[in-house]
Amino acid sequence: MQMCKNVYGCKVVGSAGSEDKVSDTEDHTRLSILAQVEFLTKELGFDAAWNYKTMPTLDALNKFCPEGIDM
Repeated sequence: MQMCKNVYGCKVVGSAGSEDKVSDTEDHTRLSILAQVEFLTKELGFDAAWNYKTMPTLDALNKFCPEGIDM
C-alpha cells in the first residue's frame, strides 16, 4: 500500500467489516467496525475506507473514487 501511494502516487481505498474485540460496550459491533475503518485510514494510511456491511461497495467506490479505479 505504501509503495502504491509513495512511489506511484496512487489513491488507496479499502473496506472493513469483520468483527474484532475493541471494547466491552453495549454497542460492540458498531465500535468494532468503526475501529477497523479508522485503522485503515489512520494507522495504515489509506485515503478512504468504508464498512462494506453498511455501504455497498459500488456506492463507496463512486463516493471515494469518482474518477474511476485501476486495479
